Amino acid sequence: MKFPQTPLVYGGSAMAYAIRIFHASLMFSQSLVAALSEDERFSASVANGISANELVAGGKLPDVAIIDLHLPDHFAVILTQRIFANANSAKVILLLANVGNEGDLLECVEAGVQGCILEKSSLEDLKQAISEVVAGGVYFSPEMACSVFRKFAENSRNARNVRQKPDEITPRELEIARLIQDGLSNKQIASRLSLSIYTVKNHVHNLIAKLDVDGRVEVAEYVKRHHWRRWIDR
Repeated sequence: MKFPQTPLVYGGSAMAYAIRIFHASLMFSQSLVAALSEDERFSASVANGISANELVAGGKLPDVAIIDLHLPDHFAVILTQRIFANANSAKVILLLANVGNEGDLLECVEAGVQGCILEKSSLEDLKQAISEVVAGGVYFSPEMACSVFRKFAENSRNARNVRQKPDEITPRELEIARLIQDGLSNKQIASRLSLSIYTVKNHVHNLIAKLDVDGRVEVAEYVKRHHWRRWIDR
């Protein structure tokens, strides 16, 4: 992904921190640049028709990259990973319009972002975030901290569940569980596995009993939630 060509807007003194804004809205980016550049501590600019590869390879990294998490094609994740893979001192702050897109958020956090802030936050909050990360710290809006913690906790529970596959589940039952999750009916499963419909029904009944769920739909949800495909697809 590249950003549209637009004149860079700079401010601040020679010793100011270089800030570069990556945001889908040019008007938002330019407004943010204008606001930050009123503070002599910051020299802000809008990303100028540059790709992630060009930014890193061309030595054009700022002191702080402020990146819109909701950019298309997972650009925030790609750019964040490229920045930190380059082993440089650049810092990254994510901007979010709302608490959501937790998958991309978690990938960025795992890559090493130092800050996350909601767009509804004040300019002073953003300035504080920049100051914190350039000083070697981290800054997360309270809502973002809760969201990240919740997601990490959920992933931790899922990781434990992955190791808790009931030993009494047979390989055939695992196979049938996969086909149930794939949306196949008992008749289709019987045809796929060259089994009788009665044999399939018996396996499904055993699965429901062993998993302590109420039916086929919950079997499919259980397989997904507990990441059984890691065993089934081996």
